[in-house]
Amino acid sequence: MFQLGLENAGFAVQRAADGMAAVDLVLRQPPDLVLMDQGLPGLNGLQALERLRSKRRGLPVPVVMFSNADDDALVRKAFALGALEWVVKAGITPRQLAGRVRTWLDAVYRPYAGPRVRSSMSWDATITSDIQASPSA
Repeated sequence: MFQLGLENAGFAVQRAADGMAAVDLVLRQPPDLVLMDQGLPGLNGLQALERLRSKRRGLPVPVVMFSNADDDALVRKAFALGALEWVVKAGITPRQLAGRVRTWLDAVYRPYAGPRVRSSMSWDATITSDIQASPSA
């Protein structure tokens, strides 16, 4: 459901089946933004984020944590590991998520592009999405 919403909004989405595959994908093909599901099998989202941060040198890839949980301890840990945001799945629609992704990308990359370069440009970003979609989605 969320993947389709992002693709319909013009984003290229890559998925990883588990936390280790997500880390490998991000290191091989760094995306503009990572949506990291906390409920990933194998390495959970926070473990994958921690591994990614330990292996990634230089400017870190922005990571937004995506979860059904709204646990303060998990959220604090995510921010301590450098997460850009924590999004509770039940609190956002696919259309809202696409809008937030545009906002996050603009906030992260605008300072490097200058105010006029990206102001009217639409993002065709590659997003590594670790969202676990149900088979019916």
